[in-house]
Amino acid sequence: MTDPMELVERLEKITAKPAGPGGIIRAKKRDLIEAAACIRELVEWRPIETAPLDRTEVVVMDGLGVYGGAWFHPREAEWIDCGGCVPTHWLPLPPPPADRGGV
Repeated sequence: MTDPMELVERLEKITAKPAGPGGIIRAKKRDLIEAAACIRELVEWRPIETAPLDRTEVVVMDGLGVYGGAWFHPREAEWIDCGGCVPTHWLPLPPPPADRGGV
């Protein structure tokens, strides 16, 4: 499997080159730029200061472990479901599968 960040870097390198005179080439370049941005958004850890504080479940890490489904409890002013961790970074959860297995 390709490392997602390696793929992002390859896509960004491709799109850094001139697009050429053809409209199709420009359209494809726009698609590649959008794909690279989308992949980067899904896999690049973000500083915890930018995490949603509205009980949205996210993946967090504290330098020792990674915890999925954690969320910030505004009234308690702490992260829940991360074993008392003090997270430094976060990622959004991926979207659920289209077929949730009858759920």
